[in-house]
Amino acid sequence: MIKLNELRLGNLITWNPALVNPKITLTALMVEIAEIRIDTIGYGSSRMEHRVEPFEDDLIQLEPIFKSLEEFEPVKLSAKLLEAAGFQKHKQGWVKALIELGGEDHEFVISLAGKKLPVEKITTLHQLQNIYFALFGYELDFVA
Repeated sequence: MIKLNELRLGNLITWNPALVNPKITLTALMVEIAEIRIDTIGYGSSRMEHRVEPFEDDLIQLEPIFKSLEEFEPVKLSAKLLEAAGFQKHKQGWVKALIELGGEDHEFVISLAGKKLPVEKITTLHQLQNIYFALFGYELDFVA
């Protein structure tokens, strides 16, 4: 389960209704947080398609969908996600700008003036998004 105080608007997490009811057969879905309340999270699609003109068969949800906090789980970091975020594979880790993620536990390191300053272990996508935003002041972009 995700702790509410770890989340920000724009974080990507997984909505998985089977966490609350194992009999549900809906597939887990990566979503983008649009609103945070005390016990619910409002989300939208993380890859929402925007069109100039709507089509009759469009099923685009404009308002956030709210689900209980218990239905969400973090997205574990993977090589595919790191590549999509612009990190490049080097020796024993991943690098982007001043950030290095090393080892299987993705130990987070900031490199400043040639010195490496370990910060914390990053295991989930929303943690990486939050630290990136805190360091650079803008969102971590993903390529499709």
